[in-house]
Amino acid sequence: GLITSGPLDGMQFGPGGVLEPFDPGTEVGPNFSSGGDGAYVVNGISPTENRQSYFVHAEYELNHRLTLITEGMYDSSGTASIGAPPFEVGSRFQFTIFNNNAYLPFAVQQMFAQSPAVTSFTMGRYSADLTPIINNDLTRMGRAMVGLKGDLVGRWSFDTHLIFSRAEQDLAQTDTINRNLYAAADAVVDSATEQVVCRSTLEGLDPGCVPVNLFGPDSITPQAAAYIEGWQYGDLSINQTAFNANFRGDLGDTVRLPAGRISAALGAAYQQNQAIRSADPLSYSYTSCAGLRGCPAGLNGVYGGFQSYNPSPLSGRISALEGYGELGIPLLKNLPLIKSLGLDLAGRRTDYDVVGIGYSEYSWKLGGNWQINRDLQLHATRSQDFRAPDVGELFTPGTSATSNMVFPSPTAPAPFAVTGESITEANLDLRPERGLTTTVGARFTPSALPGLLG
Repeated sequence: GLITSGPLDGMQFGPGGVLEPFDPGTEVGPNFSSGGDGAYVVNGISPTENRQSYFVHAEYELNHRLTLITEGMYDSSGTASIGAPPFEVGSRFQFTIFNNNAYLPFAVQQMFAQSPAVTSFTMGRYSADLTPIINNDLTRMGRAMVGLKGDLVGRWSFDTHLIFSRAEQDLAQTDTINRNLYAAADAVVDSATEQVVCRSTLEGLDPGCVPVNLFGPDSITPQAAAYIEGWQYGDLSINQTAFNANFRGDLGDTVRLPAGRISAALGAAYQQNQAIRSADPLSYSYTSCAGLRGCPAGLNGVYGGFQSYNPSPLSGRISALEGYGELGIPLLKNLPLIKSLGLDLAGRRTDYDVVGIGYSEYSWKLGGNWQINRDLQLHATRSQDFRAPDVGELFTPGTSATSNMVFPSPTAPAPFAVTGESITEANLDLRPERGLTTTVGARFTPSALPGLLG
């Protein structure tokens, strides 16, 4: 434990709680440094991974113009990683140790006695005697597809697919429980029983609280560790149903240009995505410091009962219906400095439905290809693109805070007045991100150097 303020600033608690100077080492940062005293951080760079993948694809020719397509896939990936133990540093997590703490080393008791005006000090701690953060992640994905492809009249062909897929993620992580940690840290002696207890327990709060000794390495007992640590869980499933139909061919000789036929493609697609995530109740609760002495003010009222991660439950659905069309127009060919020159035109409309909220988006592309000769080709594209928010971005709760809000009135007595509000909710007002993209390029394949591509 490193003391960060007061007359003990720059000191640490060594084995057995002995007070001694702390050597910060070099390259000192907010959490880590090189060399010096303190525990050494061991992070797992390469986690253990167990992965399985299966894929099958089959086609059956119903007749010379029609083929049945089936496809199946399953993938499973499990990882287990071990990170750094919990560390409580900075104003957000550091401990406040009071002068009546039951585990105070004798040297610190004397310093408090010599300075009656000093009633507490703050201390950061790298808790190597707690379980390091363990992250277990299991992801499974299954997909089944059935479709048809074949030839239509003229030079037209088609393909169509019906797809069902499901992805599941089971995630579990160890971490410290915010309220339990700071309730246990404020350990005092019960004058009635002469036993060390949590101060909040004496006030009728935190039943079952196990006081913790924070002074020196390996000072936390297994019983205290079991009280201040826990597993958090977040199980996510995403289901997708999709259908698409695509047609391709050319416009024939009726609208044929001197450089060739105009190629065309058109299609439609429908997709529905539904996501559901469940989480342990502590993860989607709010940390409360009510009745706790020394609980960091920055933790009071924050979302999540654990020090980090805190998965939140979500449930949502998005559906999209879209149609598109593309044209490949050959303009010129076999002319001086124009071996071929053509345009690519494409447009797409997508209609979204987010739990009854509908809106439409458009994308388009204008491209040109100029084959100067057999050695040099130039191309350029201008497009409008967009990326729509997915189910996770739309339905995962986020926290927004409102201050300067008084309820029920500005003159309400203090026990009843609410002067701030924190709301955790999904954001269904998210809309697609739009962008205009310009791409220019060239390809050089010198015939004088066979085999060289540029």
